[in-house]
Amino acid sequence: MSELINNNKEQKYISPEQRDLLIEFLKKRLDLDISNYSLASVSRRFTKMFNDFESDSAQEFISKIEEEGSPRDFFLKHFTVNVTEMFRDPGFYANLVNLVFPVLAQKEQITIWSAACSSGEEVVSLAILLHEAGLLDKSRILGTDISQAMINYAMHAKYKVRGMSGYDKSYKLSGGQYALEEYLEKKGDYAIVKPFLLKHIEYAQHNLMHEPPAEGFDLIVCRNVLIYFDKDLQNQVLSKLANALLPGKSFLALGSKESIIFYNGRERFKEIDREYKIFQKTQ
Repeated sequence: MSELINNNKEQKYISPEQRDLLIEFLKKRLDLDISNYSLASVSRRFTKMFNDFESDSAQEFISKIEEEGSPRDFFLKHFTVNVTEMFRDPGFYANLVNLVFPVLAQKEQITIWSAACSSGEEVVSLAILLHEAGLLDKSRILGTDISQAMINYAMHAKYKVRGMSGYDKSYKLSGGQYALEEYLEKKGDYAIVKPFLLKHIEYAQHNLMHEPPAEGFDLIVCRNVLIYFDKDLQNQVLSKLANALLPGKSFLALGSKESIIFYNGRERFKEIDREYKIFQKTQ
């Protein structure tokens, strides 16, 4: 008898008991604590994974995970939502250039953290726009993600050409001044990021529930991540991000559906872009 709720022959739905069993396994065996993630989001991801791997119970899926050479990386690769593209939400990038870059231009050095950067398209987009603003030479961009597989992908700095058809339009809408060919060299089926951008970029694996990888950032971009956390975890993460920013004249950018309204330290920020959720740290 299946331990999942099965409403039809094609789709299986994980029960709360099976969800909790898998959460406990992740914490004890893989050192992954997702107990403060939104339960609705966790259930959706688990349901997709169960169906993708044709598992009939949490125990069966756990066995599949344990069979992998790197169980933790395997799980994260399929659990995390890696929806990203260059210049995603062009209006965000345009406002970043218009509202934030002029302040950053006053600094001698600029340090930026792209948190939960997935396969690196956001990092590359930031580097391109910094270059066009004349700021790249004094900038360092750190891209991090919880998944080492995604970090490895980002470090290769090459993307399949067939997936980039809409990037040029988004680049232009973001305020791009030239053409993406200036920054990406086509080789066969891939577009490879040019070295003059890469020398300002670093990547590292990082879990947002841990302490930040560094301090003194001028800009932290952490978009479309908090929506997967419950309110307590959102508070914890926002506090860590705030502490990692320089006081005054530093900025935090969240996703358009995210907010600091429930953050206990929201008085530390002022909103400078309501639509695209860009905040300046004031204290």
